[in-house]
Amino acid sequence: MPSEFRKILLTLGTDIDCQYKDASISVDYTMTFHNHDGYEIFLMLEGNACFYTETSAKEMKRGDLFFILPHAFHHVHPLDNAPYCRVVINFRSHIIPGFSSGQTDLDSIFNRVAPTEINFVHLDSEELAHFLSLTRAMEDAQHSSAFGSDILLEALSKQLLVKINQYNPNSNISHFRQIMPALINETFAYIENHLTEDTFSVQQLADALHHNSSYLNRCFKKIAGISLQQYILAKKIALSQEYLRKGYRLCEACYAAGFHNYSNFSRTFSLQTGMSPKQYQLSLRN
Repeated sequence: MPSEFRKILLTLGTDIDCQYKDASISVDYTMTFHNHDGYEIFLMLEGNACFYTETSAKEMKRGDLFFILPHAFHHVHPLDNAPYCRVVINFRSHIIPGFSSGQTDLDSIFNRVAPTEINFVHLDSEELAHFLSLTRAMEDAQHSSAFGSDILLEALSKQLLVKINQYNPNSNISHFRQIMPALINETFAYIENHLTEDTFSVQQLADALHHNSSYLNRCFKKIAGISLQQYILAKKIALSQEYLRKGYRLCEACYAAGFHNYSNFSRTFSLQTGMSPKQYQLSLRN
């Protein structure tokens, strides 16, 4: 099984991580469908690339700000060999709810659309300058060992989250031209609806969509950066993680996610996530 599987389902290493990324930083995982076990905020600054979810695709412009829920599959597809610059902010899944209060729900902006859809606003020049000022300060605090830098990072994060939730959805959420190929949209939809069936296979998918399986796989990989089989396995593992978070036992999560052999499930889970199902289950209790 290819080692890239470990890049599809990603575990965040810190509670808060703010990075300005450009050509000097390796970004290979963004070029395949992947997900994180936490929230992501993605700001496009420069370059030519498209943002993909499982149901939508958009060519990105400077100032486009995307909001990605934990465990939602997404990726960025460069349109040429030129580097693209962006700001990426990640929060572990418990952080934003923990920052919220009874009066202020800071994760509301992440829940305005379904997890499989594109959720974004476009910042004007003034909003962009303010956002960049906050994120520069966050990045400085994150890498500082000065007294109070951890508290400062938390305070700046709360300020940023309050600000993005204040964007007016009626005026700032842009309508965009859908550029997801119809065949790929149908492919994602079929996988979503048939993932856990006993007979589900790439060949069944190809037959249902009336295309040769090799052709369908080439079309899919051009968009997703991974093969159909890799994506299907990643979806099953992501589904098993969801069941484990809901309190399912290991074997229950295995079979509910469409695996028919626990040994195969455990091996695939470990390759894709970097930990065994049991280790993942134990991590949920910490």
